[in-house]
Amino acid sequence: MKNTRLWIRTIVLLCGAMAVANAQARIIFETDDPFGGFLGVNGFDVFQNQSVGQRITVDADYQLTSVSVWFWNNDDAGRTDAPVTLTVRTDSGDPNCTTPGGTILDTMVFQVGQTGFANPILITLASVNAPVLQKGQSYWIVAESPDAPPALDPVWATASPGSGVMAFTDFNTGLWQCGGLSGNTAMIIEGALVGGITGDLNNDCVVDLADLSVQLGNFGTAVGATPEMGDVDGDGDVDLSDLSQLLANFGEMCDS
Repeated sequence: MKNTRLWIRTIVLLCGAMAVANAQARIIFETDDPFGGFLGVNGFDVFQNQSVGQRITVDADYQLTSVSVWFWNNDDAGRTDAPVTLTVRTDSGDPNCTTPGGTILDTMVFQVGQTGFANPILITLASVNAPVLQKGQSYWIVAESPDAPPALDPVWATASPGSGVMAFTDFNTGLWQCGGLSGNTAMIIEGALVGGITGDLNNDCVVDLADLSVQLGNFGTAVGATPEMGDVDGDGDVDLSDLSQLLANFGEMCDS
């Protein structure tokens, strides 16, 4: 570890405040990927009679930058490729029946293409409206494909393992049923921290040597790292990705 830290300090001296793309972006919410489950790859059909939503709760104020979802297409023959509409919504606010609310904060549209049956691919969508998601609030990521017929539809793969609060529309009425604990739909959500500076680990409104020292002291932590320890990108470890993002903001101050 001593040699590793010496090497990293050398990088600091050589690179200074290196710039990296999307330095402010960090993972807000992430599930496991769809592979490796006991029963193989599974998912929820998104078609004429079923919309699918998953609830998330954020731990800080973030401006949404992107949503990545794991999907495959049931129609491997290319007979149809109905578009999927992905929306970010507020929660209904009903403590007895949590469902996606009527306020849509962001809308993204995509097509899955021919993937092969049960062969999900990760599709990354840039946020259109870049809404601010507020700390402690619950939101829903909803997928709809009203033009997709049964059996020829896109499928939102489930993460393996993992579970979360999900909701589905009723086949007959099209209304949302109360959300409940189910398998997570596989996705990654990223955003930029609002009201702070990426890399300010001690929250003193400046990214400086004190923050760098903390991060270097925890460099190499593989599991369970927190933002205060130097996990800048929110993936649970402290590595070169975190170091790069801190260096990109080195010297930044809240009032700059």
